Amino acid sequence: MNLFSDPNQEVIYHIFELLPTIEEGLRHMQMQLEELRLEESAELFKNTAEAIGSIACSILPMLAGDNDQQLFQSITHIRQSITSTINAYEQNDLATIQSTLTHQLLPAYTRWQQDLEQRFRPSVLS
Repeated sequence: MNLFSDPNQEVIYHIFELLPTIEEGLRHMQMQLEELRLEESAELFKNTAEAIGSIACSILPMLAGDNDQQLFQSITHIRQSITSTINAYEQNDLATIQSTLTHQLLPAYTRWQQDLEQRFRPSVLS
């Protein structure tokens, strides 16, 4: 049986390839903010937020309700964290941006990534 006989498996496979790059982008944003490169970090944030949104839109149709409640909650939490980060950038307050990134967005991303792994990794490996 072909690993990608199910189109959803191919999507999930590519999502797992992309997740480390997104995390690397978030970590690089931290470094840019420490170096006071606010405009560059804003551009990187935009790209990572778009990637996260794209992944969330791709997986939502694959979720089956009660069994995926934890993943639904992770998606909601990461969306809220992205919104908080957008608000921090709009205020142009470096300390708030750094705090939001470190204490909200990165933990939400880590949890979302773990929930994705738990929910979808077995289907990619089968």
